[in-house]
Amino acid sequence: MLQRPRPAWLRNLLEGLRPPKSSVSRLRNLFKQIEVDPQIKGVFLQLESLSSGWATRSALREQLLALRAKGKRVVVYLPEGGDQGTLFLASAADTVWIAPPATLTLLGPMASRTYIKPLLERVGVEIDVLAQGAYKTAAEPLARASMSDREREQLSAIVGTLNQTLRAAVAERPGIDPAQVDGLFAQAMFNAEQAIAAGLVDAALYEDEVHAELGFTDKKKRPITAARYMSMVRKPVWRPLHPAPKVVVLRLEGAIGAMAAARGIELRPTTAALRSLADDSQVAGVVLYIDSPGGSAVVSDLLHREVARLASKKPVVAWLGNVAASGGYYLAVAAQTIIAEPTTITGSIGVISVRPVISALLSEIGVRREVVKQTDHADIYDLSRPLTEGERSAIIAETEHFYARFLDVVAAGRSQPVETIRALAGGRVWSGRDAKAHGLVDELGGYEQARAAIDALLEARGIQADSQASIVSPARRDVTPPPPIQVVLDALCVALPQLAPMHDLLALATAKPQAAYYAFDLPLS
Repeated sequence: MLQRPRPAWLRNLLEGLRPPKSSVSRLRNLFKQIEVDPQIKGVFLQLESLSSGWATRSALREQLLALRAKGKRVVVYLPEGGDQGTLFLASAADTVWIAPPATLTLLGPMASRTYIKPLLERVGVEIDVLAQGAYKTAAEPLARASMSDREREQLSAIVGTLNQTLRAAVAERPGIDPAQVDGLFAQAMFNAEQAIAAGLVDAALYEDEVHAELGFTDKKKRPITAARYMSMVRKPVWRPLHPAPKVVVLRLEGAIGAMAAARGIELRPTTAALRSLADDSQVAGVVLYIDSPGGSAVVSDLLHREVARLASKKPVVAWLGNVAASGGYYLAVAAQTIIAEPTTITGSIGVISVRPVISALLSEIGVRREVVKQTDHADIYDLSRPLTEGERSAIIAETEHFYARFLDVVAAGRSQPVETIRALAGGRVWSGRDAKAHGLVDELGGYEQARAAIDALLEARGIQADSQASIVSPARRDVTPPPPIQVVLDALCVALPQLAPMHDLLALATAKPQAAYYAFDLPLS
């Protein structure tokens, strides 16, 4: 596995210090209950922070719009203001309020990469990158001093999709003319009064004024919290003797590998979960929620095989999250249907192998490494020497083999000629919107569209499943504790999530030169 395991105990300890997060699935269940409850007139959301990818925000925004379509009022309060991600979500509400001292920012989406090749050269480290695909640029920050034209091209396309999506959402606010949107981005920062004048929010209120505005001046008549409401919802007293077949949502999140990570798709538990779903007679169909940048080439292929076996027995729909690229997309193509948000990052059909060489560093610090061997390639994984031309050729042949396999799998899954897929591959990442236009994705949307797709497949077989889906994840298991330096890196990545992409990049570079499908998370904001 290329990404080193992140110990569960560390993740649990540090994340236990944080306030609990609301999941999209939990909010979906809440909103579905509210939709059919005539006593509930609407929902009030207080957005204090929003830590999620664009696809997650899109999914939640669609749920708010669906709630409004059912005649429920949606009010959003921003006590601390917010950025464009917060505004993107808030724009789905009937009413948006902001605290008087708060600020809104509308800067526009961006993507950035940090290039450290000059630093590595300064300390005597050389990075050898072998990639199949001109757009397979995951290791560029280690091997280049600046962004390549191909990387700029694909990032520009993704930023363009995000920009159009954000602009369309802002233009949906009441009173905002689409012609005004350029001016709003040009202004970029808004205090409360400016945000009201621009139509981004409706009023500036302190928290105590919010309750009065909602008509809840009596403490006994305050809004009921979501948790309390769901605990009060009447559960059925009687269970049917023959329950209806069910749809299961299997969450597959994180890097793909043979061993467990703090947030990863591990081979054995995921295989067990897929086989269990295939054998469970009560499971009529499966929605695979995939949020993964990829990982091990071998494990990606093994798990693709398990998804394909599952799909041969019952309907399977792949629902792509924020990033379902490279190995993540490899898993998805085994499903009968693929659903993605317009802002999902997907594709990246390519292969990469990364190998650092530290001979200059060792020489600089006065370290000499001696090797005793009886075969030519016994020390091929020794980072103190570069690869020979024969070794490079062998590894290139390995990556070419994996790449050809990747193309074949996608072509079979999408029922397209290999040459058609090859033109879309080369490691290029696509937004969900562009992937749909090129046939890599079947439909744009979130859970509702995924559920509709699985229901349509079931209906074709004469099966009607329970409307309430079960949400499960593969079981986790502990692994051998990593070395102390890895514990420090893991702690930093949990405390500062923005460091995770560079952590993964360094983990790939220090692994054996094994070909892998990988598309690193793009730092989009």
